Amino acid sequence: MLGRRWASLLLPLLWVPAVTADPGSCLPGSGCKDEVNWLDRSHSALSERTAKLASSLDRFFGVEDSVAEAARSFLRVRMSSGYDHFDGADGKVSIKGQWHLPRVDERVGLVFADGDSPDDLEASAEESGRSVGLRFEQSERERRGRFGLRATLRSGGKLRTELRYRYEFEPFANAVRTRSTSALWWQDGRGTGVTLGGAIEKSLSARQLVRYSARLERAEDFDGTRWHQGLALNARLSLRDAAAFFLRFNGETRPRDYLQSVAFGVLYRRQVFRQWMFAEIEPVFDWRRVAFEDERAFSPSLFLRLEWQLGEPVQLWKS
Repeated sequence: MLGRRWASLLLPLLWVPAVTADPGSCLPGSGCKDEVNWLDRSHSALSERTAKLASSLDRFFGVEDSVAEAARSFLRVRMSSGYDHFDGADGKVSIKGQWHLPRVDERVGLVFADGDSPDDLEASAEESGRSVGLRFEQSERERRGRFGLRATLRSGGKLRTELRYRYEFEPFANAVRTRSTSALWWQDGRGTGVTLGGAIEKSLSARQLVRYSARLERAEDFDGTRWHQGLALNARLSLRDAAAFFLRFNGETRPRDYLQSVAFGVLYRRQVFRQWMFAEIEPVFDWRRVAFEDERAFSPSLFLRLEWQLGEPVQLWKS
């Protein structure tokens, strides 16, 4: 079945153990000390480059991974206008923010949103929309694994609680970084569910990063498994702009196993007028099949956005 094949590709990403070599494991007299030190230094430099590039690109694009989990307060206001072949023209204003409560605990923050979430491949569609709540994040930065707990009140007075565990590691000495996220949640009206997500990132140069992301979701209100996969090339173009070229797949396994959507698009984002203001244009070419009984149809779309960020400004890259 199609869904099982996609799931088989995702499982190694989610459960790869973090096995690393011990620099002190060389046998006396083997002559490998210098070689291991050189490999360790190379691995450290490449891993640091990948981590910094991924963080700076995510921060520039306003992606959840680098913004919402950062130990800082922020507010993001986004105006968007777009046209979809099926849905027609639409315009909206979305607000998203986080306010840390230092007098309570630096790991506790107030989170709120009114509108769509940013483009985060590890977040489900249920995490978007209007919500307000509290978020607790483990603050030990030196640990690869990290727990988080969130309780939010969503649209319609629905409560959602979530326990999330995130793990990051660099298993290879070739500038590859891997992370996995496991979340156990309960939401009023949906019941209990589990979400497994992950990403593999590799820097191609000092300006380009390729990322593979995937997500599986099971819940009581749905018989099968919803899955999502994406491949993206993020590139810094200049000091003030960047672009992301992406390919995405969505599907589900029950009651019928089928591929819902195949989409290709380009997101261009530029810092305009001020350090905290951004403009975006995003054309997307989607081949969509909403239900199993439907025929697949071509659905192009175009989105224009203007965004303001309040809080710590996004720093421009050094030339």
